[in-house]
Amino acid sequence: NSRINITAPMGRINALRHVTAIPSLIFLAHFWDGGELFSLKIKNCWFLSRADGFKAIRVIIAGFFCFFVQSARLSVNQVPLMQQDFILKQWAVWPPLQPDVEQNAGRQAELLASVPKMLKRRLSPLAKTVFCTVSQCLDERMTVPAVFSSSHGELAKSFAMMEMLEAGEEISPTAFSLSVHNAIAGLFSMAWRNKLQCTVIAPGEEGMAPAFIEAIGLLREGAAQVLLVFYDEPLVDFYPSAPFKLSADESCALALRIAKSGEGQALTMSSSPLSGNDGEQPLQLPAFIRFLAGPQPKLMLKTPRRSWCWEKESHALSDF
Repeated sequence: NSRINITAPMGRINALRHVTAIPSLIFLAHFWDGGELFSLKIKNCWFLSRADGFKAIRVIIAGFFCFFVQSARLSVNQVPLMQQDFILKQWAVWPPLQPDVEQNAGRQAELLASVPKMLKRRLSPLAKTVFCTVSQCLDERMTVPAVFSSSHGELAKSFAMMEMLEAGEEISPTAFSLSVHNAIAGLFSMAWRNKLQCTVIAPGEEGMAPAFIEAIGLLREGAAQVLLVFYDEPLVDFYPSAPFKLSADESCALALRIAKSGEGQALTMSSSPLSGNDGEQPLQLPAFIRFLAGPQPKLMLKTPRRSWCWEKESHALSDF
């Protein structure tokens, strides 16, 4: 490694203005104090500056910061690729893949028939969409741990309440309680009398993958089956979504019941360091539904940090 020299005017020099940091095998923090040269050696960076007295401490602290940032990046890059197997027992989507307005209305009434009337009146359009998928994967007597994943949740309802507040109107506690991110999961627990744990995720740029990781973790902890529910509705116009790939044009919900072994479609989920941007969960969801419904054996969804891949397997899986 070649040594780097910085030429600076004579006299006291602002340490924060005369700092150079570049990757290297050795880190040197040099400063001048009372005519004596001090040196601090750390890995991963060259860091050179002249400063006197207490400003030298700034140089050293900044050097440590640079070192830890580089170490963190190194540790992220060294994380082994994830690969997990599971069985897809059943899945359902709403609205159906082949929409028919009249037929869908009647079908929705059938799917929501088992929901108590008092509870049904509290369901928003998005909650009804979610319940239509869940009712196709669970019967009334089945209780399983559940993972709910939504990028924006009931944001439209929250925005409507903010408009009411701006207009000087009061909002009801019930309306507020049904606008929080875990509201639909709570309604599900009441409708299905499900006393097992429910996890609610706002996944951000990682899309659908975090919910799968949580569900597979529950399987590894001993759950026989786990319910996965993905749902989102379009953002209200107040929130700009382009060009950030945050929102789809229509509401959609997907429910999956997965297990660690048994009959069903064997799937493998893995990650790779390849990055890109296929959008957040609302934009990933249609692609995943097409993957489940169609003949394609593999689906890769890219995020700014990594890629996630799901692959259909032809063999059965044994217990973990």
